[in-house]
Amino acid sequence: MPDIPSLQGIIEKIAPWITIIGLSLLFWKIPVWKTKIEKSIEHIENNLGKLEKKYERGVGRIENNLDKLEKKYEKSVEHIGNNLDKLEKKYEKGVEYIENNLDKLEKKHEKTHDMLLRFIGHRLVKKSSPLTLTDFGTEISDQIGGSEIAKKYADKLLPETRNLNTYQIQEHCFRYSKEKLLDDLNKNNPNQYELIHAVAFENGLEIDEITRAVGIKLRDAILSKSATSHSGIDKHSP
Repeated sequence: MPDIPSLQGIIEKIAPWITIIGLSLLFWKIPVWKTKIEKSIEHIENNLGKLEKKYERGVGRIENNLDKLEKKYEKSVEHIGNNLDKLEKKYEKGVEYIENNLDKLEKKHEKTHDMLLRFIGHRLVKKSSPLTLTDFGTEISDQIGGSEIAKKYADKLLPETRNLNTYQIQEHCFRYSKEKLLDDLNKNNPNQYELIHAVAFENGLEIDEITRAVGIKLRDAILSKSATSHSGIDKHSP
């Protein structure tokens, strides 16, 4: 009987052929794989180019939008600035208008107040000829030291009234006592200044009422110092 080759022997005999076949297949596949790799690399490169272009376009759009936003922001800031200027001017005009009207209203109030005092009388000043203090007016004058105030400031007003008639002296005294007396008292005698306000508050009086009463005292003191009679007041009164 012929000898049967062993499995190992068979493998040893066919192994070179298997190697040759495997290498052949490998060398046959390498070009195919190479082509596929090259195509893949080309595809990637193409896509990278497209992505790069898309990226550049995206950056360009962003930059353009940023420029537009910046311009819109600048225009908005400029618009707000212009409106703020206009609003500020309108506000200033409004304040000026209110101040002007307040001044006018205050002057009208003062004129009306003075007219009422002239025609309907006064709680402290009697509507007589010439004007004199009521009993209540004399009491208030004593409380605030009206006579002392009149003596002190008569010398100050005497040169200003030297060439005035009796009515003009009276009006000058009323004007001074209303417009300047309190400032002078606050500067030179703050205690008496505070006393006038306290007496006005306690008796429900307006400050103008008290200063008008002091004006009567001041008129009398000046007429006394200038030796001018009260009787002349009616002759020059309008």
